[in-house]
Amino acid sequence: RVTCVDKSAQMLAKVQARLQPTSLVDVNLVQADATQTSFDASHYDVIVSLFFLDNFRASTLQALIPNLAESLNNQGIWILADFREITQGSGTWRSRAWLWLMYRFFRLVTDIEADKLTDPTEFLEQTGLNLLEQYSFQNGFIVLETWQQETH
Repeated sequence: RVTCVDKSAQMLAKVQARLQPTSLVDVNLVQADATQTSFDASHYDVIVSLFFLDNFRASTLQALIPNLAESLNNQGIWILADFREITQGSGTWRSRAWLWLMYRFFRLVTDIEADKLTDPTEFLEQTGLNLLEQYSFQNGFIVLETWQQETH
């Protein structure tokens, strides 16, 4: 069973259009603002957030990440992919330029909340999640991470 949460009815319609009528997966499409939604505690085995957390300011992440983390069951996994600012080496200026451009564009086109990138690592660690794996691409500008809920 899969629950797909999105604020946009248009995005959910695209998901619905791609679902196969004979699919063995039960997909529950939920139109909701994830920052305003309460998720059932210890309900999910896996959370997948792809280029999602980078849309929010630190103050929103501080509330959103614990809310999502609490919805993971015992030893649940959170898989995330997002951008990271490169702070050392030759890619520093390039990552800053790309981030500046992307945030200007997406704030204009989609009205995202964030105007700069906030690294969510601190908030993930504060929830008791442990980083299991991390892969980086484009010299660290894009990361794919797997976090796991501690046993309770």
